[in-house]
Amino acid sequence: MDGFGYAHLLPKEPQTARLSPDARASSREPSLHSQEDPDRAASHGSISAPQKTRTAKRRESIRGLLRRDGFLGEARELYVPHYSSAASSRASSTMSSAPIPLRQTVTNSEPPKDDTQSGPFELRHGRRYLRDAAYPLPVDLAELTRQTLRTLLAVQAFGKPICSPVFAEDIPQRILEIGCGSGFWSATCHDHYAALGHDNIEFVGMDIAPLAPDLRKQGVNWKFVQHDIRVVPWPFEENSFDLIMAKDLSLVMPLALETENILAAIINYIRPGGVLEVWDGDHVIRSLHPNTPVASRKKPQEQFIAEQTATFSIPPGHPFLPTQSKHLQQANAWIMQSLFARDLHPVPCVRIAEIMLTDDKLGGFGNRRVAVPLGGLKEERGQWEGWKDQRSMSSTSGRSTPSSQSIRSGRESPAPSLQIARSGHDSPMSTSSMDPLKVAQKPLTPDQAALRQTALITVLQFIQSMEPLLREVSGKTSDEWTTWCSGMMTELLDPSQAGLSGECLELGAWWTHRLPLTS
Repeated sequence: MDGFGYAHLLPKEPQTARLSPDARASSREPSLHSQEDPDRAASHGSISAPQKTRTAKRRESIRGLLRRDGFLGEARELYVPHYSSAASSRASSTMSSAPIPLRQTVTNSEPPKDDTQSGPFELRHGRRYLRDAAYPLPVDLAELTRQTLRTLLAVQAFGKPICSPVFAEDIPQRILEIGCGSGFWSATCHDHYAALGHDNIEFVGMDIAPLAPDLRKQGVNWKFVQHDIRVVPWPFEENSFDLIMAKDLSLVMPLALETENILAAIINYIRPGGVLEVWDGDHVIRSLHPNTPVASRKKPQEQFIAEQTATFSIPPGHPFLPTQSKHLQQANAWIMQSLFARDLHPVPCVRIAEIMLTDDKLGGFGNRRVAVPLGGLKEERGQWEGWKDQRSMSSTSGRSTPSSQSIRSGRESPAPSLQIARSGHDSPMSTSSMDPLKVAQKPLTPDQAALRQTALITVLQFIQSMEPLLREVSGKTSDEWTTWCSGMMTELLDPSQAGLSGECLELGAWWTHRLPLTS
């Protein structure tokens, strides 16, 4: 891969901090489960010592991400990864599949100033929120870390920080990131282009609150503008940006005419021929269909990235299955109810393209959809029951079926119907996927396993960040929520529970360019 590995993101020394309320709740999991489900408690008690050790390490890594006092101060530095093949190779040889924390965050040596008494922030539910905005998530360090991990995950899954093909050769000179948050996406884009010899691109970040550090200290040509993106006009000249990029704004933009009006305003600040690129992900979890191809062979670059990252490039209209996880089913229902009540869309991946195609000033629309599994898939574990049934049916019908050994050795090729069954596909796109026999023989690499574990971490953290809203619609008390959340952690993080069956995080990138001005 020409991307970056994850091993260099691990902190050299563990940081000591007090546990958050959620982390303290997670530490009581065994007793909570014994009260909630005796059968599960008994099963949990039968786990072997090595399994318990591995599970404890996974949970401790997740808790490490939550050991933050973010509501009192701002992070002044966020290190971004450098695109280095050497770093990637070192990561592949040294990194385990444990959860991936953010690289060490550097803060001021002085005690953090309490900014919750004045300014744009206020303290609610033990976390820091925007004071006046309707934004439903907190804006403390734990949530910013989750968003940074999600950005890191998306860049790896897409293979690059900018997906629009316009900039394959025509490098943008001035970039605006709206809703920039910590500015991590801009910093990552800077690193990407600096590695290609373009280190003086101007980046402008805009957000309702000053969450971003001073990226100039990291060598980025950076400027931050504090402004609510929903209030137009913006404090810029029209036709002044080569690229405007927006990420994870589906919890900011309501399902109303207001969003289309904001889009119309955005277009005015893009120069003719410039690009608007939007990244987002669905907020509810679905499962991959067993017949999902890795990618279309008609798009070799996407296929290469999908194979290298063990992700799935999803074509438009691809079917998914409902999650089989009890806790994710409940979380999905609560998330949908809560977001719809606020005119927000729980599955923005089906909405963004529709919005971008409504303006006649835009053209050259394109998109990428990627599904990142939250854990191992049955196919990757070598559980090919469907293939065995197919072979059994072929044998009973009198048709000879070549053995797997002969197929591997190249002496024979499987029958077309069997080949489709083994590839896990039900359409002509089956030819676009890697050979499933190779998948079964080749386990996930440390980078691939870390990518999936990171996806799972960000999903769990999102549910925890949504706690006040989900408790409101579910009617759960604080103690009931703690018990429920503890059960979710055990179901999805304990390998002995087998709580994941193809569940995935769906990510999308959409881009379009502004058409030339008409006289």
